[in-house]
Parts: sequence; structure tokens; C-alpha cells
Amino acid sequence: MAKKNSERERLLADMRAAGNQPTGFKGWFKNVFVYHYLKFVLIGIAALIIVGIFIHDMTKDTSPDFTLTAISLNFANEDGKAAVQSRLISELGDLNGNGETRVDIQDYAVMSAEGTSDLAYMIQTLQTSFVADPSSVLYVIHEDMKNYFDPDASYFPVSDFGIESDETYFVSAAGCEAIEQMFPEEGASKYYFAFKACQESKRNEPEYAAYYDAAVAAYNVLTSGS
Repeated sequence: MAKKNSERERLLADMRAAGNQPTGFKGWFKNVFVYHYLKFVLIGIAALIIVGIFIHDMTKDTSPDFTLTAISLNFANEDGKAAVQSRLISELGDLNGNGETRVDIQDYAVMSAEGTSDLAYMIQTLQTSFVADPSSVLYVIHEDMKNYFDPDASYFPVSDFGIESDETYFVSAAGCEAIEQMFPEEGASKYYFAFKACQESKRNEPEYAAYYDAAVAAYNVLTSGS
């Protein structure tokens, strides 16, 4: 029984019959590889590029360099928030070394969310964030909300960070232009800065130390020129 020729052999036979037999690598590449395999190679390369982009996006550090949390009776002024973000981005720089500078402002209007369901959601979100996000350290708090979380258990004394204040856990934002921009209707004098506490066992860990270093740096930026 005669051996069945492969497709490549038939192709070569047809080309020989036509006087166009490929010779050397150039001939093989042009008349065999391009004809039979190029399409699959291009598809494979495209697939690898897509997978590479997906893996890069999945593994890229997109965490903010710093998060400022505001607890108030009303949402912060959007233009004021943008101005404060811009100032912090300019002054703090790329703290986490991921190649970009990002500052988030978490804005919780606990008492003025419209409707009881919205208010309940706002309170739940605030409580979850307070417990679950260790990187969110510096808080700006309306005077009516200072005791929303038990100060003795929730904040570090501001003196721990070299900040002088008449109160143990809070330092007045009176005269602070940045807070005035965020809350122009109530005014900065209604607000206080506070540093959220963490577990004592974690306080000196490098990761947590970096959070507090960033918070102190941000506090100094916001209060400079106050």
C-alpha cells in the first residue's frame, strides 16, 4: 500500500512540478512557514500579549499613597476636596513606590445622608472602613462626631506624633485653609484632626509605621500656612 503523502509533501511536489521548489531557509519560510503556520503564530502572540496585559493589571499596585478620611454632618465641597487632593499629591509624592501618586479622600456625611436606608448604609460603611482599613490613619472629624468612636480606644494621643494640643486625641483644625476649602459653610473651626489607633503589637511594624509617617506628613502639609 502506497504511503500517503503529507500536505507539505504534496505542496512541495506541486511546487516542483511548477518549477518553483523552495530552497534553503528563505524558501521554507516564504512558501511553507508563512503559508501554513504564520496565522497560528500571530494568534499565539496576540494571546500572549492579552494575557500579559491582564496579569500586569491584576498584579499592579493601585493602592493610594495616602487616604484622608472626613467624618462630618455634610459632604465636603467637591472643589475643596479636589484642591486638597492636588496639594497632597504635589507635596507627598509617590510614597508607596508604585510609579504614580494617588490621594483618596473618604467623605462620610453621617447625619445628612438622604433617607434612613442611605444613612444606615453610610454608617455601616464608615464603621467597616474604620476597622478594616489600616492605611486610613488621619481623620478630619466634625466636633459633633468626636465621640462617634470611643476616643480612648480608637485614637492615639496626638502628642505621640509631636503635635501639641489642648486635647489628648484631637487637635483643632481652626484656621486650616485646607479644611476651610472642604467645609466652607461650617468653617474649619468646627473640625478636628485625629490619628486612628492600631493594635499596639503592630504599631512598630514597617508597614504600619509607614502609614503613620504618611499621616503625619499629610497633617503637616494640610496645616502649613494655617
